[in-house]
Order: sequence, then structure tokens, then C-alpha cells
Amino acid sequence: MVLVGCFGCVSAQNPTEPDTSVKPTSHYLVKQAKSNYKIVITEDAGSLIVTASQELQSLFYQATGVMLPIVYDSGLTHSADNEYLSIGKNALTESANLTASQADIKGQGFYIKTIDKTVYMLGATDR
Repeated sequence: MVLVGCFGCVSAQNPTEPDTSVKPTSHYLVKQAKSNYKIVITEDAGSLIVTASQELQSLFYQATGVMLPIVYDSGLTHSADNEYLSIGKNALTESANLTASQADIKGQGFYIKTIDKTVYMLGATDR
């Protein structure tokens, strides 16, 4: 099963306009009912980030039959070979130099950005 989607994505050229482009890749989140991916949150994540990570874990399991572990960001940095689904601001977003501001993302919006094999889901706030 291949999942392709972009909910709340924004364009790299203009962060306020949706990026509707889909770029094919040879990399899979799940292949043959297995995944190396982990969901990453910061250790002091607020209740909304914790809930988002648990919902992602549950929905991913329902869709694929694969239960992804939720791990803390302590000691993690971005690298091309890491396979993470990163939620909110954490050590991975800092090492990848990713930020989101209210000027870029209106209201409670967020963006999804893939760098190498890591998928970053980041909003201007933790709300």
C-alpha cells in the first residue's frame, strides 16, 4: 500500500499557497507489512502534540496494519537515512533548520515537508 497525501501543505516558493505537486519516489513508508519509521515528538510535548502522535499512530495502524513506535527527540538529528514522522517543533526540526511562523501559516494551519526520508509536520504553534 502506498499512501500519498498532502493535507495543509504549503509551497516552498510561497508558504501561503498550497503545493499541489506530487513527486514520485522509490521510498515507501510501508513495504510488505513492515516499516522502519518512528513517530518523533519532543519529550516536553504538550497534550495536543501527544494526542496528534497517538492519533497518527492509530490511523497508520488502521490503514496499514503496522504499529509505528512513538519516540522522543532526545539525541536525534536530521540525516538523509533517518526514517521519521516528526510532529511539532523538536530536535529534528531544529537540526533541519525548519521553522513555521504565524506570518507563514495562518490560524491553526500547518505544513508537511519531506526532507530526504523524514516527513516533518509543523505548525506555527502547538495548537
